[in-house]
This record gives sequence, structure tokens and C-alpha cells, in this order.
Amino acid sequence: MSWFEPGTIGGILLIMGAFALYKGNLLWSVSIYALADIMWAILAYKQEDIFGMICVIIGLILGILVYAKIHLGVFVKSIKRID
Repeated sequence: MSWFEPGTIGGILLIMGAFALYKGNLLWSVSIYALADIMWAILAYKQEDIFGMICVIIGLILGILVYAKIHLGVFVKSIKRID
């Protein structure tokens, strides 16, 4: 077991993304979560887990869509509407 395994790096990135979200950096946290998804896709590929890889790729696509929505300002408008 090594510190540089994709699962370990993905877990560390998940912690960093959660901390960024806690601090209110939504765009930064989504970016970090996308990197964690890439690490988990590599892990699933190494373990030949096709279903896991498909699930991670779907999560990555949704994360990219959220990033684009935040970057374009659409997400901010919907948050302000709720308040």
C-alpha cells in the first residue's frame, strides 16, 4: 500500500474539496472534486471495474456541468433566487 495510489490521492482531494466548500469556495471545490473523480476513474480502470468506471465518469461529467454552470453565473442566480 502506497500513499501515491489513485484511491489515496482521490481521498485526499475529497478532503481538500470538502474543506474548500466549507470555506465557501464553491468553484474551487468543484474543481478539486473533478480531480478526485479522475483519480477514482484511474483506480477503477486499474482494478478492471467497468461499472465503477462508468459511475465515476458519469459523476465527472455532472461535475463538469456544475463547474460550467457556476462559471457562467447561472448557478449563482439560482442561489440568490432561493434566498
